Amino acid sequence: MKLKSFLKSKKGKNTLYTIIEILIVAGILYGAMMFVYNKVNKESESGSIQNVNSEKNTKQAQEKKRKNADYYIEINKTKNAVIVYEYNDKKKKKKTPVKVFYGSIGKKLKKGSYKTRQEHQWIKSNGRWHQYNTRIAKRCWIQSINYSEQYPYTMEQKSYAGIGKKISGNSVSLYAGDAAWIYENCKDNTEVKVILGKKKDVLPLSVAERVRVIGKCGWDPTDPAKDNPYRKVKPGTLVSGSKIVYVEKGAKVTYLSNVLALGEDGKSLVKKLKYKKFDSKSLGKHTIKFSVKTPKGKKLEFKQEFRVVDTTCPKVSCSKISFTLMVKSRSNEDLNNIHNLKKVEDMVRPCVSCNEEGCDIVINTVNAGELQIAKFPIIITATDKSGNVGSCQVMLEVKLENKPMDKSGALSKKEKESLKQRAKEKARGKMELESETSSKKKKSSKKQEEEVAVPEEEAE
Repeated sequence: MKLKSFLKSKKGKNTLYTIIEILIVAGILYGAMMFVYNKVNKESESGSIQNVNSEKNTKQAQEKKRKNADYYIEINKTKNAVIVYEYNDKKKKKKTPVKVFYGSIGKKLKKGSYKTRQEHQWIKSNGRWHQYNTRIAKRCWIQSINYSEQYPYTMEQKSYAGIGKKISGNSVSLYAGDAAWIYENCKDNTEVKVILGKKKDVLPLSVAERVRVIGKCGWDPTDPAKDNPYRKVKPGTLVSGSKIVYVEKGAKVTYLSNVLALGEDGKSLVKKLKYKKFDSKSLGKHTIKFSVKTPKGKKLEFKQEFRVVDTTCPKVSCSKISFTLMVKSRSNEDLNNIHNLKKVEDMVRPCVSCNEEGCDIVINTVNAGELQIAKFPIIITATDKSGNVGSCQVMLEVKLENKPMDKSGALSKKEKESLKQRAKEKARGKMELESETSSKKKKSSKKQEEEVAVPEEEAE
């Protein structure tokens, strides 16, 4: 009752009006403040986006510039280092170091000047595969470390751990990421200089620390390939690299070469992975389910496709390295007939063996009509069911048959008579030939005398 009477009074009404005015002003002030605040935030966000885009554009511009830049590569054998410099001027008098890579340098790599000439994603040398290959001389490359097969998940961990140590040959092995940088940025005819160097030499830039290999993963952690599981894995995840893992028929299956698993604490869970194995003796596809529980009880799982293939050429061999074919005479009729070519195949085939069953073995020698008294190569090929071809080579010698002998090793009577008859005919023919030649000589001599006498008569 007191509040109602107060509000009805003049004093109460004035107080109420004052409160309402204060609330209106406060609302206006709050609205103005929020407007300013939102505007500042928008400008700030816009500035951040512009900064990010600016940084991104700058980075892209730098990469574009770098790919068009002129570089100079120095290989220090003593320091096991590959130093990349960028020329600052067109005359190539000033240069700045941009990269330093630790590597394994071949003992046979000679000091001197070289140039980059050729690039290949994959090559095979000395029984091992390499990625990101840049050639600097004949059979001399700057390349990645060793891989057992032409797949990025088949890296040899021993080779990865050996970076910085001397290797045989005359090439330079680097981590995949370092080899890829040279492969992608250093164009053809980039100058390369190999120096012996000294232990006291100071490298112009620091070298990145080696990235630890997790479990039995066959990927190089530095490989820039988008499928590299090291680029995908995070604490509390299970990831794979390539979508398909290829396994050579009959080979040991490396189930863990393409997977990575980490617990929430960042520790590897690869050893705890559960999966079923399969037999690689037959071609085909296999889907393997991998699963594991993290320390916090989270279940991780995924399915990986394995495909058994046959890309290995069969090994064909021959127990003899040379064969001899005897023929009656040099006449084309005796030499080039179907029976002789069949004889060659019948001689060679029993001596041929192959390490794979069911291969189609073909014995290739000269074409029909080309057989002669000479030596010829015989190429033996073996083609397996997958179309892979293996081959080896032996030699074939074609000879004239020896004169037939009787059991005692002497010529038979008929053969002796035949030989005597031939000798008589030969002697008779020789005599006739001599007689003919003599008469021709006489006639020729007489003619010459007549020819010589003509000028004498004319002279008189």
